[in-house]
Amino acid sequence: MDTQKDLQFEPLADILLVDDTPANLKVLSEILKSSHYGVRAVPSGKMALKAVSLSAPDLILMDINMPDMNGYELCRKLKSSPDFGQIPVIFISALDDVEDKVNAFREGGVDFISKPFQIEEVLMRVKTHLTIRRLQTELEQKNQALETQVQQLQNLEHLRDILTSMIVHDLRIPLTGLSSNLELISDFTKQLPQPVKRFLRLARTSTQNLLGNINQLLELNRLEAGKKILDYSRFELRALLLEVLGSFEFQIQEQIVSVDYPSEPLWIEADQNLIQRVLLNLLGNAFRYTPFQGLISVNWKKTEDAFWLEVIDQGPGISEQYHQKIFEKFGQAEIKQNAKEMSSGLGLAFCKLAIEAHGGKIGVKSQAGQGCSLWFEIPAAAF
Repeated sequence: MDTQKDLQFEPLADILLVDDTPANLKVLSEILKSSHYGVRAVPSGKMALKAVSLSAPDLILMDINMPDMNGYELCRKLKSSPDFGQIPVIFISALDDVEDKVNAFREGGVDFISKPFQIEEVLMRVKTHLTIRRLQTELEQKNQALETQVQQLQNLEHLRDILTSMIVHDLRIPLTGLSSNLELISDFTKQLPQPVKRFLRLARTSTQNLLGNINQLLELNRLEAGKKILDYSRFELRALLLEVLGSFEFQIQEQIVSVDYPSEPLWIEADQNLIQRVLLNLLGNAFRYTPFQGLISVNWKKTEDAFWLEVIDQGPGISEQYHQKIFEKFGQAEIKQNAKEMSSGLGLAFCKLAIEAHGGKIGVKSQAGQGCSLWFEIPAAAF
């Protein structure tokens, strides 16, 4: 093997040699310099500590048996230093007992070279540990960069949450007034034609839904912060579903979309307001993507262990790569089909937090082009 040729592209590294025998320092220096390494040589442990403090080397080769301070003591001092503890140390010694090698590794050495030196062995071990150290340094730098990016993203998200909260509060007041005014107007609509009454009713519903979305954003922030206390009550799920479907009265009456759901009533215990918002979001997602005259199916079942519900649509479906993304806050999932883009916004993120607050779980079963099933499950302990 042409070792020098193999190492010709190795970047220069600063190597510190520590040995009280000048002949050994000379031999090692010549071996390393011939392979384009930078070499500093010192004859004692004390001088080695000074050399390291002046300029930390990339690698240290040190003898074990030295006067005043042996190699074990020197290595121990280096490894206890926060500044120099990561410098790789290779022990060199005529001592070849297993116990000597074990002690070398115990004190923090990364390798052991026996005297007399074999040139290729020295060069390959040096190259190996310099490469390992370089990779460790690169990994540490990348980890530091990632930690910095994570902190920046967390700061940005915190700022976004503050701005969102301010906007929500500013929108809530006029929307509440608009909803109240529509409610007041509806009391004087007896003489109005039925179509006008109907559109007024739809306007009220839309305003209430928009106000509900604003309130949902506030609830989302409370859920994320762990400040939401669930208000459990016993309620009939089918009646709640019919109330939610009232928000989609226009689509249903115009036969734009049909909805199929169980005919039998089902009583459960949960936070009714949260479950109502979850149903509204899941159905809203289904109505948004189900094609004209398509079918939405709502299924549920209750066992001794859990309550389970799913909403199935006939939309374009969601590729598996987006199954987790759609439940993220402001998560985006693009579906390159029928020129549609799916934006999960806050709705499904809210659903995930609301269901998890009940001790449950939520998920999606879907493939691109094959519709979508959004489901959730609440454990029996919750009800």
